[in-house]
Amino acid sequence: MKRVAVFFILIIIMSISCGCIMNSGNPFPGFSGQTTPATGEGMTYGPTGLMIAFREADISTSSPDAKEQLKTGLSYLMQYNQPNESLRYFDEALAIDPAFGEAWLSKAVAYNNMGQYADAIACYDKALEIEPDNVAIWRMKGMTLQNSGKPDEAAECFRKETELS
Repeated sequence: MKRVAVFFILIIIMSISCGCIMNSGNPFPGFSGQTTPATGEGMTYGPTGLMIAFREADISTSSPDAKEQLKTGLSYLMQYNQPNESLRYFDEALAIDPAFGEAWLSKAVAYNNMGQYADAIACYDKALEIEPDNVAIWRMKGMTLQNSGKPDEAAECFRKETELS
């Protein structure tokens, strides 16, 4: 079974103009946009912000220290809306375990949420070197490419995602 079966990721990107969700306020200062529960496990925000979460049991590193760094970074990224601060923890996790796919993916999401799309794409590429058949990484990369105004490249990522599904 594909790695993605074990690698559970919540991902939602929303457009403010979709009109299909009631505005329930924004739990993340600094991001405008509508929010909604994401399958009961989180919130998403902003027109180009991405959300990511992992089940603890599915985190792939064998290093408890790298795992803790990832978890702390995800808290800064998702709970406190501090993507810049989260990068420090993702970098620490990657210093411990350079082949830690979830840390590369999380770092990419942080860069996306900061609008630093070229850096995000570089992190997705690192994650794909580790897990080339991970449909979630292809999907997230496609979303970031859309955010950066590259619809043709995004379409290629979504095609790859579909091919692997």
